[in-house]
Amino acid sequence: CGPGKRCKINRRSKPRCVCAPDCSNITWKGPVCGSDGKTYNDECALLKAKCKGQPDLDVQYQGKCKSK
Repeated sequence: CGPGKRCKINRRSKPRCVCAPDCSNITWKGPVCGSDGKTYNDECALLKAKCKGQPDLDVQYQGKCKSK
């Protein structure tokens, strides 16, 4: 399926890839600011967004994004 994804069998017994990043090694549990300028509840939420179509998304820093 690719990085951050896993294969899941749906109700019709067909495989499909779903976003399931490994968040077990994340030590910071607070909000993070993404490279897209959005605040994510935690790094795991950012990794899910990255998996769902924002491959260049990264953590800029820990904490909420500062308003412009």
